[in-house]
This record gives sequence, C-alpha cells and structure tokens, in this order.
Amino acid sequence: MKRTVIILGLMMSSLMMASAQDVKEVTLSSTAPYDEPLELACDEKGLVLNIRMNYDEDNDMLSLALVPSRPVIFYRQDVVYKDIFPSGKTLKTEKLPYSVQTPPASKIKLQNTVYKTYSKKRKFHLYNRWLGNVSAGMTELSPAITEAGETVPLITTDSLFLRFSLNPSVTKVSFKLRNIQTVDLTKKKKNGKTKYAITGEVDLNTTFKINLQRNPCYGMSTLKATVCNQINEVSRAYKNLLQACPDGVALSEEECAIFNEHRKFLETQYPVLDIDTECQDVIAACETYNAYVDSIRNAPCTYMPRNETAEELAGDVIRVPSDVLVSIARKLNLMAVQMLTTKDPVERRDVYYQGEQLIDEMQDKVNTSGVSGEDRDRAVQLFSEAVDFWHRVTSKIHF
Repeated sequence: MKRTVIILGLMMSSLMMASAQDVKEVTLSSTAPYDEPLELACDEKGLVLNIRMNYDEDNDMLSLALVPSRPVIFYRQDVVYKDIFPSGKTLKTEKLPYSVQTPPASKIKLQNTVYKTYSKKRKFHLYNRWLGNVSAGMTELSPAITEAGETVPLITTDSLFLRFSLNPSVTKVSFKLRNIQTVDLTKKKKNGKTKYAITGEVDLNTTFKINLQRNPCYGMSTLKATVCNQINEVSRAYKNLLQACPDGVALSEEECAIFNEHRKFLETQYPVLDIDTECQDVIAACETYNAYVDSIRNAPCTYMPRNETAEELAGDVIRVPSDVLVSIARKLNLMAVQMLTTKDPVERRDVYYQGEQLIDEMQDKVNTSGVSGEDRDRAVQLFSEAVDFWHRVTSKIHF
C-alpha cells in the first residue's frame, strides 16, 4: 500500500507540473544545434527525455529528435481512452487511427496507479498527439520515423525523428510537445506471451519558440557579384574622368566645362547604393562602390590661370600655389581609393603612411606660408575635402 501511494504521489505531482504550459526559447543556427535533457517524474523510475534539434539552412529544414531513456509511447494522433481501452485496461493497438507494430504475443496494460490519476470521466480521458500547434512557416515531412528508419513504428519506441521544411523567409517557428507514456516489461507467461505495463504518463505541454539565426550572407552571392561588377564599372568610369582633367587643373574654361558635364552624367549613371542587409561582404562592397561615387562627385577640375609675378615668388615667404594644392588634393583622393581597392596589407599600410605624411607636410605649409593664386579659397576647400575623405576611408580600415 505504501508503495502504491508513493508512485501515485509522484505521478500526480508530475501531472500537476505539466498542467501549466511551459515555454522554452531556443536559438538555432546551422552551426549551433540544440540538445537538452528533460528529467520527468513519470513514475517511480523517472524518465530522461533528450530533445535534439538541428537546423539545415542549405535545405531550409529543421530536424527534431526525441530520445527517451526508456521505452515510451508517443501517440501520433489525438485518441480517447474509451476508444483504445474498450474493455478493461488493456491497450487495443488495432483501435488506434494509425498503423503500428506490436511485439508478437504481447499484452500492454494500463497500470491502475496511472488510471486513478485521470479525472472522474475516465473514459473520455484524452491522449494528445505528441506534437501540436506547429506554427506557420514550417511543414511536417511525414511520416515521423524512428532513428532506425521504421515508417510503421512499434507501439513503443526508443526514439522519434521528424523533419520539417521551412519557408525560406521564416526566422521564428514554434511547436508544442504533449503526451508521453512510459512502458515497462513486467513478465513473460509460460505460454510465451509477453506482458507490458504502462507505468507512467506525463503531458509535457511545452511550447518551443525557436529563433532561427540565418547566415546574413546566405543567398547573397548574386547580389554581391552584382555590386562587384558595379565596382568595376564605376572604377573605370572614375579613371576615365580623371584623365579628362589631369591633376584637377584644366587648360581652358571649355575643358573645365566639358569635365563638369561628364561628371554630372556619371553621378546620374552611378547613384549611391543603399542596400538593407546585415551581410558584411555586401556592406563592404557597397562601401567600396560608394567611395568611388563620392570620388566622382568630389573630383576637382578648375581653370585657374597663374597671376603670380616673379617678384612675389621671390619674396621671403613662398606660398603654396593654388594649383599645386589642388593637385595634392587630387593625389590624396587617388590614394584613398587605392586604400579601398588594394588587397595587399603591406601596400595598404605603405599608402596610409605616405598619405598621412603628405597631409602633415601640406597642412604645415598652408598654415605657415598660406596659398597663392586667385582661386586660393577654392583650392583650400578642395584640399580640406580631400583630407576629410581620406580620414573617412582610413577610419574604416583595420591594419
């Protein structure tokens, strides 16, 4: 009697814990599967249910495996007590609404300790399907099989394995785990008939909310290739533009006007790319492309006739000619683009130090001697913009 009370107490405690719905938040990625053991007080022996999930991003599939520490019954459809236990407490597997295999010459009986945990209307007791509330965006690939691959399973099983296909855009899915019954071999009769007992039952009533961490660059190869092609195009266009006004100084006002018209055309042909993505490869490619676009927009070309006299140039203070300052600004822009496009870390480092030295020298000369020429203000502005562009580029590069 004492033994019966202990078992019944354990089972009632387990059922009470399972009656309240539990929610588990799970994060899955193609490199981080989920594996958790649940300890359940189904009966006196207890049960450890290992829950394993894997996410196959390449095929948009999620696999679920349930591996109990003891043989169990997973009901594959909702069934009612009176339908599968029509007489006494013996399970009639042929009454189940799906096909199962049973051990030959066997008998599976519900223990009285389990039966007494049901409500007063015991014949209407519901055994929930082991899996429910599958969310939109995931589809069961039937049938659920054991890890041994049985499509028509034994009534009792040591494992259950199910795959889901996922919508390509889905990032959050969920499902609920429900009823499990533990089964023990009790004895073999002299006539060879094997007797099993359903010793425990628990309704997990647990919802798994799964956050799928997709690779942000998955499926982005075509977009990345498109942006890289655009980089090749805009870089050629930029180089051709520079050749139309070497060193940023035009020989005539007409040449300067033609250059500016060409630049406006390129600004229209190559707009700034603003792609909403978390893929760092695509982001880096967009930044390189946009740097060329920025260089086109800021490419200098001015017609500045020299009016400095020999006497002025022979003075004690030799000022920086405005066209020389414009040429230095242009050189800085080219070096910034070189920093973005080179893949050689040694070359990138050398260019960086050359650029920093050039900026220091020119800023020192401008600050101490000033700038000569009629368009000195414009030259100083172009040089400042080139320095700003240089700092924006180098701040994003790791050495």
